[in-house]
Amino acid sequence: MDKTIILQEEFIPADKPKKETKINIECRRHIRLSLRLDADEDIVFACDGLTVPLIDKNHWIKNYIGLANIKDIGLGGVGFITRCSLRINQKIYITIDNEHAPITIMRVERINGKLSFIGAKWDIESEEKIIPILNKINKMSKP
Repeated sequence: MDKTIILQEEFIPADKPKKETKINIECRRHIRLSLRLDADEDIVFACDGLTVPLIDKNHWIKNYIGLANIKDIGLGGVGFITRCSLRINQKIYITIDNEHAPITIMRVERINGKLSFIGAKWDIESEEKIIPILNKINKMSKP
């Protein structure tokens, strides 16, 4: 019987697929309120939520960035989908009924070729100032 001899050099280790690291959203300090009519519907096809303009303010100059559709809100921040190209730690403003609410982008997750889900935190110093904004968003999102 012929035994096959295999030399150690003949084995090429397979590349292990990179593990995606996901941000643990369970460590949030505040509950998020969904504006979605059906949370089980694929977010790409969801037409619910509240559509708002995004702007970048540089002193007195306001630059329109694009539109976003808010999907969830909370005392800690806001989640929305947009076609805009945003970066983590970028500071922008959401316009709600002609008021500008400052946010910092904390998470960018590509949904498809054009849309991204953005998680942002409010850049507002007190909960007392955030609550009226949340109430306004919630009221405006209802049909």
